[in-house]
Amino acid sequence: MIKSNYPERTGKHFVCYCNQQIPGTSDYSIAQTAFQHMGNVLDLSQEKLAEESHLSESSVSRFFHKCGFDTFVDFKKQVQTFLFLRGRRKLQEQLTTYHGKNNEAIAKQLYESAVQNMNETIQNMNFNNLRVIIEQLRKAKTIYIIGDTKDTYCFYSFQLDLMCSGRTAYLYNIDNISKSTMPQMDKHTAIMLLSVNPYWYNEEMAGLCHMAKEKGTYRILFSQGEPLDGVESELCYQFGHPGTSNDGYHSLMLLAQMLSALFYQTNL
Repeated sequence: MIKSNYPERTGKHFVCYCNQQIPGTSDYSIAQTAFQHMGNVLDLSQEKLAEESHLSESSVSRFFHKCGFDTFVDFKKQVQTFLFLRGRRKLQEQLTTYHGKNNEAIAKQLYESAVQNMNETIQNMNFNNLRVIIEQLRKAKTIYIIGDTKDTYCFYSFQLDLMCSGRTAYLYNIDNISKSTMPQMDKHTAIMLLSVNPYWYNEEMAGLCHMAKEKGTYRILFSQGEPLDGVESELCYQFGHPGTSNDGYHSLMLLAQMLSALFYQTNL
């Protein structure tokens, strides 16, 4: 993670980091205990968290430094602000979008939004560019599929397809990207960046693209909307409907399955 004092970023990074911890480890215990206090995080003390985690205060302190916070107090303030602002925003969105509608109408609206996004992806599908992507992935010895947690889940099956063909393929969470935690890249590497919103993780994406260019790594970008300045790729494949954000995950799943079909076609 690139260090930030913006609660939306630090809060999401904290949750993402906690979700990645392995059961049975010290960090897992701290993460689980911290989650139990999200409703009263401002009242939580480092001493109490250490006691409930059955660990030392120094272990707790190191954990929150790894999460990107300078101090335990910094963690409490930023996470509380994140939860409050996000909760208020989501409530406002729900009232604006679904006010006066029954559950059946809400379900139908969600379905229609997802279908509309996928229809736009299908109507604008560029099979020539998709074949170029397959060709570049076949040339690469190592492939990184990079995005947020939901992005990469959409491409998990495609990762397995690449591995079945003998290629080294990784899912890499962009939330872990920083100047010191870039993936290992060279001229035999290809990266696939996945983005349903060009404003999300723009700094991480720009830094990654810059380093990949220096290393001679082939850069493929799947973007819902025009990428921002600094996010440079050899091939930018735009999909979905710009501005819809979460509906774009439906299209990403569709594109991953299409890439899988094309990948196996070339094996026949």
